[in-house]
Amino acid sequence: AASNAPGTSRIAPGTSRIAPGSTSNASVAASNATGTSRFAPGSTRIAPGSTRIAPGLTSNAHVAPNNVSVRSSDAPACTNNAPVATSNEPALTSTAPLPPVGDKNDPTSFESLQSSVSPTLMNSIRKLGFSAMREIQARTIPHLLQGKNLRGTAATGSGKTLAFIIPLLERLNRLNFKPGQGLGALILSPTRELALQILEVLKKLMQGLPYTHGIIMGGTNMKKETAFIISGVNIIVATPGRLLDHLQHTPQFSYQNLKCLVMDEADMILATGFEPQMKQILRILPENRQTMLFSATRGGKVETLVYEALGNVYEEVDVVSAKPSRLNSNVTQEYVCCPTYNRSLMLYKILDQNRDRKVMVFLSLCHSVKFYDSLLNILGITVSCIHGRMTQSKRSAMFKEFQESSCMTLICTDVASRGWDIPLVDLILQVDPPSDASEFVHRVGRAAREVGSTGRAVLFLRPEELGYLTHLQGQHKTKLKELVILESELPPIQSNIHMAVINDKLLHVKAKKLAKIHWKGYSQLKPSQYFNKKTLSIEQMEMSYGVINGLPRHIHQAALQSAENIARRRQNAAN
Repeated sequence: AASNAPGTSRIAPGTSRIAPGSTSNASVAASNATGTSRFAPGSTRIAPGSTRIAPGLTSNAHVAPNNVSVRSSDAPACTNNAPVATSNEPALTSTAPLPPVGDKNDPTSFESLQSSVSPTLMNSIRKLGFSAMREIQARTIPHLLQGKNLRGTAATGSGKTLAFIIPLLERLNRLNFKPGQGLGALILSPTRELALQILEVLKKLMQGLPYTHGIIMGGTNMKKETAFIISGVNIIVATPGRLLDHLQHTPQFSYQNLKCLVMDEADMILATGFEPQMKQILRILPENRQTMLFSATRGGKVETLVYEALGNVYEEVDVVSAKPSRLNSNVTQEYVCCPTYNRSLMLYKILDQNRDRKVMVFLSLCHSVKFYDSLLNILGITVSCIHGRMTQSKRSAMFKEFQESSCMTLICTDVASRGWDIPLVDLILQVDPPSDASEFVHRVGRAAREVGSTGRAVLFLRPEELGYLTHLQGQHKTKLKELVILESELPPIQSNIHMAVINDKLLHVKAKKLAKIHWKGYSQLKPSQYFNKKTLSIEQMEMSYGVINGLPRHIHQAALQSAENIARRRQNAAN
């Protein structure tokens, strides 16, 4: 195996379940990788945003078996109409071999795969300009091409997507899998956006191959999904909930010939509550298959899923644990100490200083995202938002807009923390701490994803939460620097926020309700010893959302006096 550091076969003591090279029950986690491929300095990469298919790149005819209507594989798969099965006919694709883009004798070069993958697949790899592999690719692809089950652990943005798509396509080719055999490969993703990105990379790499492909996810038309499932689609990218629905309620779903199962971001799949669905999916799918499971973190429920999906015999490649930090070294990690009642002022100040940058602001609640989307735009900071309660068409449109923008602020929940291939993000603001420490990795992983790029990530903490820094240092082997912003340096706009809230009845109702929801949910943050509800009052939370009527009299009067002073200064300036 061409490997920088060979993965070790992991066999539980006393077990003799599966011989090396055979297949087992396994679920596979893929990656947030965007098609970049880098292992050694100076390697080539796909330009930012290149996971989108260039016009004309997939010009193959698309045939719908059994007269099922189809959509072009180049058409955006992000509307409420679910994309149906599409096919790539090799007769319409140029098969002339492209020149090598690396050294075939270098085990970290994609050219070293010449003798291991089909000429058609090799041509697609060259067409996309891939040269040097990233570490997770160089250490996993050789094992996977041998048909082995594998668990891979690598940071977000490290190239996991290519690490499983290339072996998946080659496995179907070697097995002489026919389009009429139904489902041959299944890729599971925790989020819809990540599923769409995986599909785009898949479509680029399978040019000239005869297989059909499609996507199954919540928020799309289930009847149209059923139609292309019945047609016998060969490769499916899916979210777990919708997939299980079809497995249980679409009798004509032909999955008995499944040859390869992939779980992308397995830890995130569990973190988003899909553990029961995953157990049911594993019980339904045939056991005689190759399985790949990838994640960015280890421990907890992931270990249980590894056993249920992979059994006791599998290759293990971990490119995270041995590193000095689990975080991207190109991202400067900072924290800012901010009392709850000043949180909106602090957010305004930092965003105001970064109007010309690409920024992601993470909040824990959909209600918080909607509130700040309204408030900040009222205050003159142009922002957009995305959250789990938006329709899929709106989420996809906003994702595409942010992906293509060079200067934009996006307010979001953790729905945007995994799998998003967003180029050139300069700044990550975590206004609410992540629900658990592992999510911290994935939030900051949105920044500086391009080779040679840099970024910043700032975590907001209350004075009572500073002990959380010690926990992060132990978990992720990183130390956050303090970003010092004095209270006297904050903009005097508390009264503006208050007036914006009381002048908009709907916003005022939202603020009151949100403060209560946020306060009640505070104690659910983990580890709980750093987030003590007794140190946080409902009045402080209300003030952070611009509701100050419930505050002590002297604070309320000070805010109103500030408003009067600002109004007076503006009037004097106007005169």
